[in-house]
Amino acid sequence: MQAASRSKEVFELLSSRYPETQYRFVQFITDHLADCSRVFNGDLVQMMVLALVGQAFLNAHLARTVGEHSPPADWISATRIVDICGLSRETVRRKLKVLEGKQWIEQVAGGGWRIMATEVGGSQARIDLTELDRRGIERLANLLSAFEPILSKHR
Repeated sequence: MQAASRSKEVFELLSSRYPETQYRFVQFITDHLADCSRVFNGDLVQMMVLALVGQAFLNAHLARTVGEHSPPADWISATRIVDICGLSRETVRRKLKVLEGKQWIEQVAGGGWRIMATEVGGSQARIDLTELDRRGIERLANLLSAFEPILSKHR
């Protein structure tokens, strides 16, 4: 089944079980955001900026892994982060500098920002956030397991 078709089918199945879907999804999101808030000392904007820089890095890595001839850049500009988040340039700039100070990200030629790593998993951010990552994956596994019975009945 094509991905778009399967996505529509999954959407319809989950929508048909709205109370259960909504409860489990909101529980997942709130648990994860509360965990992130604790780890980032209440600064969810800093977490979001790091996540966007990390997504650019991972997207480029995944593209190279599947052999794309022109993988996307492994960095993101501060302007793009502003556009995505709707934050002020100054707020984004401050958060980028905080993350740079932790040696989690670095500025690249042209002004973009990337994860400071030589390979996926080889960064200070990954080391410092190991337990948060582990808990997040555990939460995701629980969410997927909860939805499995709904989705498997209709395959």
